[in-house]
Amino acid sequence: MASGTFDFDAFAQTAIDATKVDYEFKAVPDKTESAAQITALSGRSMEEYRDSFQGRHCMSVEVTWSLNDPNLKKELNMDKIEVRQGIIVDLTGVAGEPGTTIDWSTNRSQGLKDLMLAVGLNNDKGFNFNKLKHQEGWVITKMRDATDGSGRKFSEVARVMNLAKGREAHKAKNGSA
Repeated sequence: MASGTFDFDAFAQTAIDATKVDYEFKAVPDKTESAAQITALSGRSMEEYRDSFQGRHCMSVEVTWSLNDPNLKKELNMDKIEVRQGIIVDLTGVAGEPGTTIDWSTNRSQGLKDLMLAVGLNNDKGFNFNKLKHQEGWVITKMRDATDGSGRKFSEVARVMNLAKGREAHKAKNGSA
């Protein structure tokens, strides 16, 4: 590694042929199936949108998955491929207020229930969101349009499954894991 001070001004004067640059962003293909690991979680109250949820108290949880597919990483020229999964979690009251918990009743918080099943936390007697971090599962992606009218497409998680069952289903469908 060369030592010395980087001279940005000199570097900035280097001319390139901008007509030869590949400006296309290549997203994760639609319906990509892969083993993945949860790398981050974030959440926020959806109280301001309560009318959109038929008066229910909800929060939004964003799950970030890192895809573990070396061939896809090579194809997309990326060291790390992350896709996000949005989950609406029903609450028993206003997010952040004392006594408010997750609403586990029938047809409530189903995305969270599916996620817990996929990563094997459905039998955990002390579940909390932090236990989801670093868990592995099988994800299937989908494409969605950008909301800014640019016409760009983005990849997101459409479905999560148990890792072993996902691999088995993928192998049966495609003949490889």
